[in-house]
Amino acid sequence: MIFCSAQWDQAEALKNILHKYELGSGQTINFAKTDVVFCKGVLAKHRIQITSCLGIQEVLSLNKFLGAPTFAGRSRKEPISFSS
Repeated sequence: MIFCSAQWDQAEALKNILHKYELGSGQTINFAKTDVVFCKGVLAKHRIQITSCLGIQEVLSLNKFLGAPTFAGRSRKEPISFSS
């Protein structure tokens, strides 16, 4: 998971960083399996610019990542507590 501001210049910087990672590691990032989630206040035109720049799609929410909840809300304990 990568967190950054919803700004075009940051998307460009992230794209360059990921490209350098690919060159340095020999691994390829599968952008078809890469999604982005924006905060509520991000304008539609900025969402389109960023997803186009990075070549990824926007999803409305990610419920889980590697089996763990992605957004915990206010309570940090409740989403990961185990009931017996």
